[in-house]
Amino acid sequence: MILFRLAWRNLWRNRRRTQLTMGGMVLATSLLIFTLAMYDGMLWDMIENVTEVMTGHIVIARAGWLEQPGLHLTIDAAGGTPAWLRDRPGIRGVCGRVSAFALLSCGPERNARTHPGQLVGIDPGAEARISRLGRCVTRGRFLDAADGMDVVLGAGLARRLEASPGSELIVVGQAADGSMVTEILRIVGIIDTGDQMRDGSLALAGLETMRRIFCLEGRLHSLHIFLDDPLSARDAAAGLSAAAKGSGLAASPWQVLQPQLSQVFSIWLGMQIFTMGFYYFGIVLITFSTMYMSFLERFREFGMLRAIGLKPWRLSLLIILEGGMMSVFAGILGMGLGLLMGWWISAAPIDLGWFAPPVSWGGTTFVPRIRGVLNVVNVLMPGAVMMLLGAAVACYPAWRLLFLRPVEALREG
Repeated sequence: MILFRLAWRNLWRNRRRTQLTMGGMVLATSLLIFTLAMYDGMLWDMIENVTEVMTGHIVIARAGWLEQPGLHLTIDAAGGTPAWLRDRPGIRGVCGRVSAFALLSCGPERNARTHPGQLVGIDPGAEARISRLGRCVTRGRFLDAADGMDVVLGAGLARRLEASPGSELIVVGQAADGSMVTEILRIVGIIDTGDQMRDGSLALAGLETMRRIFCLEGRLHSLHIFLDDPLSARDAAAGLSAAAKGSGLAASPWQVLQPQLSQVFSIWLGMQIFTMGFYYFGIVLITFSTMYMSFLERFREFGMLRAIGLKPWRLSLLIILEGGMMSVFAGILGMGLGLLMGWWISAAPIDLGWFAPPVSWGGTTFVPRIRGVLNVVNVLMPGAVMMLLGAAVACYPAWRLLFLRPVEALREG
């Protein structure tokens, strides 16, 4: 117990230096927590902008449909969601969709503009509950019924067709039974999903309307799974593929559907590791300089203590306790300050839209804002490592004390 009291008193023998050192350690810990929260916020923005709008976290479809979509590669959905997919843990929701390619035309007969497009049939009610597709409307409104004659166009396709809410869209294509399709739909809204390539050909219609037009009654082309934890998509997809074995269906996680985003995720992890290493290196320098300067100043004192019979291991333990106490105190304060800063940036993200517009790349969108996402690891790890490093850097002075010769120490002091 007396060693603890001595260690605490020794820390404050040079009050200003201890305060400056602890202040640097607290600042480094809190800034690291804030930086990691900011990194995670940017990463989650990218993941959510891709997965929460169109693809979902997992897509279940017939083998080969993702590579080359075909009307005949369907899933039997006459009985609703497949039994092996119901009540599985970790699944937030399931959206069934059908998809078909057709020629889309808009405008007066003589000046009509025509462009190939992808018609996607959706259930507006399910999409509103589960995905963010309905929040992407920039003009007009979203679909309100699965069996209506309304259609919503992607922003790029609307520009090509010079279409606007209230216009008529003529659909010409081929149904699943080989017959020709000609239908007129009413444009009720324009959406911007953040993916310019997708928006250049996307048209959304009601699920039942699409089934009727393209002779797909009771069928779906894809099931889009939305998970509670997007990072568990690979494991969840493997489990779903095993459950669907023998049915000809395959489950693909977003890491496979969006390889560019998966690469960005790997780069982001590397950036986090580099950032942590940079901060920890600074922490080691700050703490070691303080501990070693204190050791050199007290060299004669240590020699006197050894001369009167104090055992070397007790002196070494005293130095380690001093470093440990300082780092524990700084780690706790740093975690508290970092948690407060991370909570602030999480509750009130900083909008940078005035500085730069959103940037689309590789199927994802970089949102111009600073947002924080806190998790237990990013809060506890910097503080815990700070505490360990504080004790670790004291090991070198402590090791030197084990071999200290009192006569030499008194002479040098």
